[in-house]
Order: sequence, then C-alpha cells, then structure tokens
Amino acid sequence: MAFLTHWTVSFQIAYLGSSFLLSLFGGPRWLVNFAWLQYSLAVVFGVGVVLVFWFTEYDTNNFVLDYWQVFAHGGSFLITFFDGYFINQTPMRLKHCLYIQLWATLFVAWSIIFTVAGIDNPFKDDDESQGLYKILDWEEDPSSAAIVSAVMIIVVLPVNDIIFWSITLCCRYYVEEKDGDNAEIDETTMLLH
Repeated sequence: MAFLTHWTVSFQIAYLGSSFLLSLFGGPRWLVNFAWLQYSLAVVFGVGVVLVFWFTEYDTNNFVLDYWQVFAHGGSFLITFFDGYFINQTPMRLKHCLYIQLWATLFVAWSIIFTVAGIDNPFKDDDESQGLYKILDWEEDPSSAAIVSAVMIIVVLPVNDIIFWSITLCCRYYVEEKDGDNAEIDETTMLLH
C-alpha cells in the first residue's frame, strides 16, 4: 500500500463493491453515502494516478508494460468512471473535496515517513533515490516535493473534484417516495439521486 496507485485501487474496489451490493439488494443510507464518497475518491485520485504515472513515471526502459500496469494506471479508472457515470449515475458532492484533500494530505505524510524511515522502494536500484515518485522525491529534492504536494492538494485535486462534480450534475434527478395514497412532497420525501 505504499503507492498512491494502491490507495486508489482500494477506493475503486470499495466503490465498485458497495455499488454492486446496492444494485442487487439496495441498502441503508450509510452504504449509499459510503458509495458516493468512494466514487469521489476513486475518480479524482484515479485521474491523478493516470496522469502522474503516464506523464512522469512511465519510462519504456524501466517499466514492463503488462496487464497490471495498464489496468492499475488507467483501466480501473475507466471502469469506475463508466460504472459511476453511465450505469449507476452516482452523484458527486462538493463536500467530498474535504475528504479528498484529507486523503491526499495523509498520502503526502506517508511519503515523508517512507523517506525519513529509510524504506527501500522495491522498484528502484540501491544507487537511486528511494522516493516513491520522481515528482514526490523528499530525499533528493524536498522543496520541489513540497511545492508539488501543496499545488496538488490546494489546486489540482479541488479543480478535478469540481470538474467531475459538474459532469455528474446532468445525472441528478429527484425521485418521489410515495407513502400509499398520500403523496405529499417535502424535503423528507424527496431523494436526490
């Protein structure tokens, strides 16, 4: 679980699993909220993983392009986005941005701990810097890593969240819950989907 890719795949699995359960059996409101939050985390971090891996980390000399590399750094994002947007029409909430920033901050803290604790990166040689990512290398270039981290947490992730939130706006609709013949509509009987 050292890499952001693993964290993101965990969010994607949690979303797809809860979405699957809700599709089959329905479920309590907390599970619906959990699925919505996991979707927000999965797509916002998913697009980040795709961009960071393919534009800063992928090198034809260092990576073998296999199923895991393609699926973890693109395929799983596409499946999650397709399920959330086209199949289940999962809404995103702007308030989820706080959770996204929290998880990003935790990851940055983890990357610092990883470096300070001297944990070896299994994908790098002993003579190389052991940072998790080239752009997040606290060992060789801590000032750049701090700038990248701050820009990602303060600017990039909230902008991605707003972009995905605006994409899901067209999927929203209200469903009227009818209680027998009394079909009064108020904020407690309307569910936003």
